[in-house]
Amino acid sequence: MSFLDNKWPAILLWPLSVLYGFAIRVRNFCYDKGLCKSYTVDCKVISVGNVTVGGTGKTPTVQYLFEKLSSLGKRVAILSRGYGRTTKGGVLVSDGEKIWCTAREAGDAPFLLALSCFGAIVAVDEDRIRMARKIVAKYSPDVIILDDAFQHRRIRRDLDIVMIRSGKPFGNGFLLPAGPLREPLQSLRRSHLILASGKDDSVKKITAKERIPVVNFHYKVRDIRNKHGYVSATELSGKDIIAFCGIANPTSFLQTLANFHVNILDFATFQDHHRYTEKDLMQLRFRSQRLASNYIITTEKDWVKLPQDELDDAWLYVRIGIIPEEEQVIVSRFEMVF
Repeated sequence: MSFLDNKWPAILLWPLSVLYGFAIRVRNFCYDKGLCKSYTVDCKVISVGNVTVGGTGKTPTVQYLFEKLSSLGKRVAILSRGYGRTTKGGVLVSDGEKIWCTAREAGDAPFLLALSCFGAIVAVDEDRIRMARKIVAKYSPDVIILDDAFQHRRIRRDLDIVMIRSGKPFGNGFLLPAGPLREPLQSLRRSHLILASGKDDSVKKITAKERIPVVNFHYKVRDIRNKHGYVSATELSGKDIIAFCGIANPTSFLQTLANFHVNILDFATFQDHHRYTEKDLMQLRFRSQRLASNYIITTEKDWVKLPQDELDDAWLYVRIGIIPEEEQVIVSRFEMVF
């Protein structure tokens, strides 16, 4: 349990959370009353975001939405702020046919989306209004998916999707920095749909008074790969591995690995959006050799940041997707948008 889930250490930061909460409420009030302007773009806009810090499954959800919208014949663009990138300003990551920059220049999530969502225009910019208008003018998409944009209210959206973890979705219930909440829970009223990971109904009970549809989903393993192609899950069964990741919710990756029936000899965690160095790779190789592991396994999000030419076939990555339990609810929201 982190301090963000525990009220007692976090109580010391509570005064700062009050100030943060006041600023957020004033900002939202200004947008709600039209004192701060929201801009429209000449296509449909779908936002995927959350009300907490940490991993809630936004990237695989964007992948899922891209696949569904593409199957409906929609031309899709994906726009992100590009957290953790080394560049500034607007950067075209992919024009739908070619990737034009590296993971460091784009940010790990946008780069991964460019790789996995073939045909999508993918771009990053701190000023998402500016880049959205450029994308519309040059590529004429039917819809723009805004990645991690629930708090970005400058762009009007036709569908606001909020991602939430089931179980203890809001941690200790405090706003930043004392807790994990980026906004007060009342902000959920702005959303049109909530996607909650897991099988319990805790989120539905908490959000019942907001009268927002909640769809539970679970993660699925799409496949396992090395730099040359697919690796069968049965090939991993009973093997000794070391694993590593730099994601917001490393426990979820550990649970995924357990389903492969592997022997996890070591599990290294790095900060979310970690930039891997040669020293990191040397340490991982040393651990693998010392423990005589068969494989070194990571997530797809981490894999795209590794130097592929320095890895052999023992380095693997896992591709994850989502499966909604009530997909028709999502489809019905699409129908309302289009």
